[in-house]
Amino acid sequence: LESKFIVLYSGNQGRLHDFDTILSAAKTLQSHQDIIFLLIGNGNKHNYIIKKSIKNNLTNCFFLPYQEKKNLIYTLNTADIALVSIAQNANGLIAPSKLYGHLAAGTPIAGIAPKNSYLRELIDNHNFGKFFINGDHINLANWILDLKNNKKKKDLFSNSARSYLVEFASKKIIIGKYEEILNEFM
Repeated sequence: LESKFIVLYSGNQGRLHDFDTILSAAKTLQSHQDIIFLLIGNGNKHNYIIKKSIKNNLTNCFFLPYQEKKNLIYTLNTADIALVSIAQNANGLIAPSKLYGHLAAGTPIAGIAPKNSYLRELIDNHNFGKFFINGDHINLANWILDLKNNKKKKDLFSNSARSYLVEFASKKIIIGKYEEILNEFM
């Protein structure tokens, strides 16, 4: 994977995540041999993703199993772009925790979800990536190309990702919020 531009999906490959948009973007970018889609993890949709990748001859998709927690720092830091997705039928049902690991790594986020998802507001308000509605694989592919070809823009998103985490979601801040909630019940 050296000298490749890595678009990473890391984590649960479950029913509540959108992989069709991701795989369609991979198909659109297949002629760009320097762009790799790395999918790490497992879950209910894992076999579906692999079968669809084989059926469409997506040679730009690579798969790895879940990694040990101690190696997460290395796998997350391989990404040039991180994919965080919510399936069309799952809006309001999940909050993908994978977002925070990618923010900690300072990785630009491609958020894929229904148009009224909280992810849209979060990404748009804090400029750490770009939001795409489910099925919008063309704009996702174009954004991946744009960041691959514009390191300065990619670095701006990276800096915003890390800044957001430090300002709003550091361990100290989150523990403080939990303490506030628990104190309300005591």
